[in-house]
Amino acid sequence: MKKSEAKEYIKELIVSELTEATPEDVKNQAALNKELEKTKALTADLMKEEEDDVEPTAKDIAANASIAKLQSKYNEVVKQMKSVVNKYKSAEGAEKQKYVDQLKGLTKLKKELEAMINPSLDDEDED
Repeated sequence: MKKSEAKEYIKELIVSELTEATPEDVKNQAALNKELEKTKALTADLMKEEEDDVEPTAKDIAANASIAKLQSKYNEVVKQMKSVVNKYKSAEGAEKQKYVDQLKGLTKLKKELEAMINPSLDDEDED
């Protein structure tokens, strides 16, 4: 086989092997990628569940009880804020300022409760 014939043969062989992906191939690969992402997410969830299976200590239970109380108080404050906002919408003139002042106080209380419920959020804000 001559050198030019060998080059031509190799070129034809490479071109025949390296064809472009068809739209169907692309669609199939996209579906496969979606399934892989789902598998990855499910695996991560499973690993997290295994970590969460650790039995809580008495200290953890006591801490969660107080967090539950704080969460209840937080929900009450949010409910009050919604009520004040509705009153503000129907108010006119100087009466609106009264509701604004109430909202400021409730917002301050809400932020304090959030800080007590999720102390790690405050640590991240300081960084």
